[in-house]
Amino acid sequence: MKTIIALLLLACFCAPAAKADTFIGLNNPGAYPQRWTCAGETFSDDGTTVAGICELKVPGVGRYVQAARYQYATTWDASTGAVTLGALTCYSPAHMGIDHSGCLSIVFYLDTNVVVVIEGVPFWYVTASVNGAELLHTQTGSLVFLP
Repeated sequence: MKTIIALLLLACFCAPAAKADTFIGLNNPGAYPQRWTCAGETFSDDGTTVAGICELKVPGVGRYVQAARYQYATTWDASTGAVTLGALTCYSPAHMGIDHSGCLSIVFYLDTNVVVVIEGVPFWYVTASVNGAELLHTQTGSLVFLP
């Protein structure tokens, strides 16, 4: 009996440590982070970067005036979440009534209609990379999940 217990203890000490799951938040750009909402869309072919879009909302100055929205092509480092803001892709000026700019709502990018539950928390699933990482959305942005 002592031999079995000793072998079990030895097996516990020699077993490789279990790798914990990791979530990496994709950062919002620079100043006024509360005005930015970002959504990752795809991984690069090698899985090292994430491409997507970031939207900056600048509050309107009048009553009932909708905020101006600036949308930028954006990339992130998939292992650190560091952001690089690219070119302006769409601009919606402050307005009242219907938005005629043609800019898609950031909700369009965030809500993929595919929900996955990881560690008891629901996320919108976007895509997976070649190295097994998954791109997920929350209501306020995106993150990379490394299982």
